[in-house]
Amino acid sequence: MSHCPNCKKKIAMSKAFCSRTCKEEYFHAIQIQIPQKFVMKNFVHNPDEEDRIKNFKAFADRHSWDFNLVLDKIYKEAVRSNYLDQDHPGYLKWKEEVDKEGNTVYYWEKRD
Repeated sequence: MSHCPNCKKKIAMSKAFCSRTCKEEYFHAIQIQIPQKFVMKNFVHNPDEEDRIKNFKAFADRHSWDFNLVLDKIYKEAVRSNYLDQDHPGYLKWKEEVDKEGNTVYYWEKRD
């Protein structure tokens, strides 16, 4: 048995990825490059979590990248640079929804 390089699920030896979406996410994540100064600016000089997320969303939109993949990369870089603890909820999926009044609401959702 082999493991999928993206989600770490067990797969057959003849396959490289468990699904097409897993393959696409893996190669999109490789393309994403996060500047160290961007991570430092947001974690050292910006204490508000919601402002950080808005900055990350604008960064992802500016480069036409998937927001959750960018967020995952940023939080991994922040943990690697010791700006965050290893068990920070950044490894969860950031979800965005519109409530009944039409306001955008952000919250953390567990990854599968």
